[in-house]
Amino acid sequence: ATGNFTTCTQVVTVSDDDVPVITCPAALAVGTNTACTYVGSIGQATATDNCSSGSALVITNNAPAAFPLGATTVTWKATDATGNFTTCTQVVTVSDDDAPVITCPASVTINCQAPTTTAANGSATATDNCSPVTITSSDVSTQNASNTNAGFYNYTITRTWRATDEAKNSTTCVQTITVRDVTAPVISSCMPSGTNLAPNNAGCTALLPDYTSQITATDNCSPVTKTQLPAPNTPMPVGTHTITITAKDVSGNQTTCSFTVTVTSSLTATSTTNNRQLYYGFALDQTSTITTTPTGGTGPYTIVYTMDRPLKCNQVNSVGDETFVGGAGTTSSVNINCPTSGNATSAPVVTATGVSGFSISIKLMTDAIIKVTVTDAFGCVVTDTTKIWAEDVRCFAGSSTKAKVKICHLNNGNGCGEICVDESAVPAHLAHGDFLGSCTPNCVAPPTYFAAPTPVDSIVVDEALPFKVNVAPNPTTTQFKLFVESKSTEVIQIRIYNVLGGMVEKLTDLKRNTTITIGDKYMGGTFFAEVMQGKNRKVVKLIKLN
Repeated sequence: ATGNFTTCTQVVTVSDDDVPVITCPAALAVGTNTACTYVGSIGQATATDNCSSGSALVITNNAPAAFPLGATTVTWKATDATGNFTTCTQVVTVSDDDAPVITCPASVTINCQAPTTTAANGSATATDNCSPVTITSSDVSTQNASNTNAGFYNYTITRTWRATDEAKNSTTCVQTITVRDVTAPVISSCMPSGTNLAPNNAGCTALLPDYTSQITATDNCSPVTKTQLPAPNTPMPVGTHTITITAKDVSGNQTTCSFTVTVTSSLTATSTTNNRQLYYGFALDQTSTITTTPTGGTGPYTIVYTMDRPLKCNQVNSVGDETFVGGAGTTSSVNINCPTSGNATSAPVVTATGVSGFSISIKLMTDAIIKVTVTDAFGCVVTDTTKIWAEDVRCFAGSSTKAKVKICHLNNGNGCGEICVDESAVPAHLAHGDFLGSCTPNCVAPPTYFAAPTPVDSIVVDEALPFKVNVAPNPTTTQFKLFVESKSTEVIQIRIYNVLGGMVEKLTDLKRNTTITIGDKYMGGTFFAEVMQGKNRKVVKLIKLN
């Protein structure tokens, strides 16, 4: 109670033997982010200790700097100041979630004949951070299914390229392939120009053939359609025409070639006459027959004769009429009959249809032009004209109404004068050099007239080679038979003239001592046969009776 005390000591030793309490971060699943690894935060463990805190409580782990693919166990450790520690584990799982990097080939526009394959138009390339890459492609095409449609040759392919790594990560890119047909067909052989066509259709036209089958045209992609302008079977008139062939492909590209064809009518008409100079009133020489013979074209023919003036009628007396008469085959005649008084007012027209030739017989007083028009079965037309010279040589002595023939009589070198003689006396006057019709100022027959050749039995130059010409019958109503007797071996030529000097027949390369028949087609009248062999020459007068 007085406060006295005493002491003793006891040593109590306290040690920290309790480990910290640690809590690991949750398991972590992450994707790669650096070279097929994961580099980054994985979380932070926490720890508590009954003694140590703050910096005295140390938390560590064994995490790698970069986590590889797969699961990595990270051990976290908490250590207190006395060295007590405890651990926990965290699983970090790294997966490849990075898609490959893909590069598409460039989009292209190609012609329709070019291949659309990946080998021809390029392939995509790709890289991946972890694994090899598989590259595939798929196409979506707008091509039409029918090769007769332009869309079959003009379309778009959308090619999607896909790169997939082993983790099934994939990425895509798109390549566009545009297909176009822009090339025109090629015509490798066109028709040559200069083809001739004959009319084979009405209106003297030729139906145009179809030349497309004769033209060769090809295209780089599609079938070719060939068309012709003008179209086949178009009637083409006479003349030269340009034909154009167009070769067009399904896409509308086209090319052309041209050539010419000529429609030519071969129709011709040859007119002949047996007498171009008429003397009206002289019965042996007042008519003429004109004959027209068509050639070429397509028969049968229609032949029309007309004259450039009306007929003269009732000249001097009621029998003074010109005539214009169609021959065999005449189908119609217009304005060929003279009125009872005065002249005709319209030109005569004579027609024959469905014939191969046609003739007219005319008797004229004054000059005229006879026109013939020939039309063939297809309407092709050709014309020809024949000029006929004519003179009214009738004269009437005193008050007599008996017509005589007017001639120009040569007065033995003392000029000439017009006289009227009976028709039966005309041949004798012509044989002496007189000519029909009115006299000329110089007493010389006009160019269209003919003074008779040297009379019968004229010159025989070479007496060493006898030369005889015999004619029988003469006069005749049918034929003359000439017999040329000669010792010369030279060829014989014979020329037959009418009284106007017009040559009506020529025979060449005849042999001696043979009979030569002539005259069966001559009209009635006086003719002169000039027979020549070498230097020998004879003229024989021939009289053909109607």
